[in-house]
Amino acid sequence: MTHVFTFSTTYAIPNMNAPAQLLKGWSLNSIVTAESATPWSVNDWTTDFSGTGEINNPSGFPGGPNVQGEQWDFFGNAIDFRTTKSLADTVNNGNPGYLNGGGGIPYHGPGDPFFTGTDPCSTHAAALGPLALASLANLGCYVSPNGKSVLIPPAYGSFGTTAPYMFRGPAYVNVDFSVTKVFKFKEHYSAQFRAEFFNIFNHPNLSNPYGGPGGGNAYTDPSGLAGAGFGYQPYTSDVVNSNPVLGSGGPRAMQLGLKILF
Repeated sequence: MTHVFTFSTTYAIPNMNAPAQLLKGWSLNSIVTAESATPWSVNDWTTDFSGTGEINNPSGFPGGPNVQGEQWDFFGNAIDFRTTKSLADTVNNGNPGYLNGGGGIPYHGPGDPFFTGTDPCSTHAAALGPLALASLANLGCYVSPNGKSVLIPPAYGSFGTTAPYMFRGPAYVNVDFSVTKVFKFKEHYSAQFRAEFFNIFNHPNLSNPYGGPGGGNAYTDPSGLAGAGFGYQPYTSDVVNSNPVLGSGGPRAMQLGLKILF
């Protein structure tokens, strides 16, 4: 996470004389949090492209000492694979062979009419040789929604070149707000009433995709998932981590509190 911005403010409303202290002791409070996206990665646990038999051995891939698998090849700009909420509305993109499966990055599988020989996947695979075309025909590829970047399986007998944590998930923005009212009783007693709103704008913050911090405990397997959930997870982080109390991104919540001071 490269950038974190937190702004906390309290505004004490000026007191005015009124019966029963109705216009005294009011304050408004807010905390605004904005965080840049966290990274995610792909790690193929299914296909032993290199032929080394090491796919089931820990690789030391970032994210834990026991992560296994091999990489694919990426061509283009990693920003094109960035997770956005607009992917939630991606359904087939109006073309045959585009699978949604809960995700948003178009997936092209074997037998897809997308493979024309001049498409981005075939073009990059052809440059790597016939064994890359063979892996492409068997496993398909992923294409960014704008069609400019592709993720293709490596040629059989080689290692993929995808860098760890090269893709980015959704950013995080949250606003909490509270209103407080203090009533004074004599000189040494007071009561503070609070109305607190968490995620007051009811803004959904999607979890990081699988393959990154906060995105679950497994890496995205591009050949095993066949498009389902690739690069997109339609859940908020509190649901993914099974912790609606301490998690973030849940729907608006409100609580009332009363504190007696003496």
